[in-house]
Formats: sequence, structure tokens, C-alpha cells
Amino acid sequence: MQLGKKWLGVVLTVVCAVTLTAAEGVPIVNAAGPKTWRITNGRGAVSADGKVIKMQQPGIAASTLGVYPIDGGSDVTKVYQGISFRVRGNGSDEWGCLNINNGSRCGGVVYFPVKNTDWVEYNVAFADMAPSGDHTCGLPRNVPVGDFGYLGFGDYWRIKTGNLPRETFEYEVADLKLLPSVPSRFEKSQYRPMPLEKAIAKMKKGEKVSILCFGDSITAGTGLKDRTRESYPVLVGPELAKIFNNPNITSAGAATGGAHTYQSIGWLDRDLEQGGMPDIATMLIGYNNCSAAQSAEVYRAQLEMWIQRLTLLTRGQCAIVLIPTVPGVPRFSTQDYMAEVTREVARKYGCAIAPLDKAVKAIGPKDYRSKYLVDSVHPNAAGHQIFARELTAVLSGQQK
Repeated sequence: MQLGKKWLGVVLTVVCAVTLTAAEGVPIVNAAGPKTWRITNGRGAVSADGKVIKMQQPGIAASTLGVYPIDGGSDVTKVYQGISFRVRGNGSDEWGCLNINNGSRCGGVVYFPVKNTDWVEYNVAFADMAPSGDHTCGLPRNVPVGDFGYLGFGDYWRIKTGNLPRETFEYEVADLKLLPSVPSRFEKSQYRPMPLEKAIAKMKKGEKVSILCFGDSITAGTGLKDRTRESYPVLVGPELAKIFNNPNITSAGAATGGAHTYQSIGWLDRDLEQGGMPDIATMLIGYNNCSAAQSAEVYRAQLEMWIQRLTLLTRGQCAIVLIPTVPGVPRFSTQDYMAEVTREVARKYGCAIAPLDKAVKAIGPKDYRSKYLVDSVHPNAAGHQIFARELTAVLSGQQK
């Protein structure tokens, strides 16, 4: 896709980092003291006046805010629409994160780059934050101050896309403020996913087409001897190049072992910045969601949120192919409700379906476990070849 990384950078700078005057932001005053913060699983420090937090990730710096009026007042019903903070990075390609929740099922998270070694301001609408768990659809547009119970920077993730190890990185955060008003990036979108047929036409014409495969450990190739050669995301591109006699077709993975749908939403900016804007995006997710007993309703809402945001970020120039959650052994039918929801969501948004789950069902649990899995969940090299074959059939238009 011609948008490329430059276009995404414009979004992050202009939309996420809108400049506001100091008067429009209300300082979070009860987080001003260093004693209100705790550092876990990493190194960090808070300045004596509490105005600068120095973070190291993996690790978390968190403050429990719920017992104090964090805006210096006493009206817990006062409403805010977002949060502002400044970040100074250390030149790393990693991304930091901010998590806000009220200690129950209402929470949101936002990720931000730490490449810039100068101070950068981020103003984030609560409604634009990704959900922070399997049982939440995120934060609403307007949040009463009394609903804030926890604010934390950082996370515990030690792997990233492709299950590669994350490097240790540091950044500083300052000037935390609540925003009474802030524009939303994702509130309204006139875009729909591009029909797959348009991407197929581009491949037939010999044009450049990039394919990015999102998902969890199954897509990341957990258990394979060489994920860079054996996983289905890297196999489909060369196969399509042969079918269309088009050397300009590429494919890659954007999956992380252990990922849930809500994390895929939060990582979208990072994944597109690092993987480039795709012409075709595939998504296979849900196994970990099911392990966490996520309901069909929340899975549906989060999957739709991922589609909506990806479509907006790619301005409707990306075809989306959904892969219904595949079986495992012995969990051969446990994820069926998620597979059905995936099909319903695909119909709603006009996305193509790659029925890898049906291919697995046709094999049967006994043979699938003995011939195509490295454990109870993850396909071996032969299993990934089946996944690549089925996905290639859909992406080439041979199977509809």
C-alpha cells in the first residue's frame, strides 16, 4: 500500500499529540507525590516533586488513585474526556504504554513510541484507548473522575511481534493532566474494508501487494524450529507470487504469542508502524480469549473494534480476511462459538473468510494431534503448510 510509514507518523503526531494550552488540562494532583507510585518488575524512579516518572520496561510504575480526588476537587461526578502526558524516549524502537482502570471491568490502554529523545506531548481520548482486558469494551467517551482507580505506565511483556525478545528500554513521563475535552481519532469513520477482489486484481496486474497476518501464538509460529521459514504468514506470499507470476507480492506476520483481541487493538499503531500499511490483513485470534472465558458478546465487540480501527488507519485501502478461531486438541469444539461470531462479523463488514477451522475439523482430532500439532494448540511445519494452502486459496480467489 502506498500510504506507508510516513502517513502513519502523521496520524500519531497530528491526532494523538494535539497541542492544548495548559489551562485546558487539569493536573492529576494526587499523583504528584513519589510515595503514591510503586515500581514493579523493573527499575524506575519518581522525582521528588512527583512531576517526572522515569520508567524502564518491561516493568510497571503504577499509582492507585481511587481513594483521592485526583483533580484536586471533591466532586467525583465531574466528567473528563481524556488524558494528556509528555514522553521523552531513549531512541528505542519499542513502545511504552499507559493503562487506566477503575479496578473492575472498565479500563483502557494506549501505546506510544519512545523513539523520540525530545519531549513529545500525547493527548488521548478515553474512547480511543484500547480495552484493557477480556471482559471490557474499553472506556466511554466521558468518564467521571470517581471512576479512576488505577493509573499505570508499562507492562510485563518480554516478547513482541514474531515472539522476538523485547529489549529493555527507558523513557520519562511528565505533566499528567485530565482533559475536559479532546477530539477522538476513531469516533467517526466513513471507511469500509476494501473488497478482497480489488487486492486480487492488483496481484493479477503485477502491482505491489503486501499481506500482514495478525494473531496470537498460532500465527506467530510458536513451536516451529524456524518461524521465519515455516510459519504460514511467510509461506502465502511466495505461493501467491507463483500463482500470479508476480514477484511484487510479500507476506509477513504481525502476531505475538499470548495475544488476546484487546491487545491486538492496542498494538495496531505499533504493528502498522513497524510492519507497514498492508493491502491485505488477516486475523486469526480467539484461543487465548476463550481460555479467559471471554463472552461471545465481548469477543464480537472487540473484533469489530479491531476492524474499525484498522480500516480507518488504512483509509479503507486494506482488504481484511478473517480466520475463524481454530480447534485444538482436546479443545476441538470449545472455540466453535468464537468461530461462528467471526463469520457473523465478517458478513457485517464485508470481509472474506478463510475457513482454516473447517480444514482442521475435516482432519479430525486424532490425526490433527498426531500429525499436525507440536502440542495441544500449535501447528507444526506440516500444519502451517495446511494453513498456508487454505489461506492462499482464498487470497488468490480460487476459493470463495
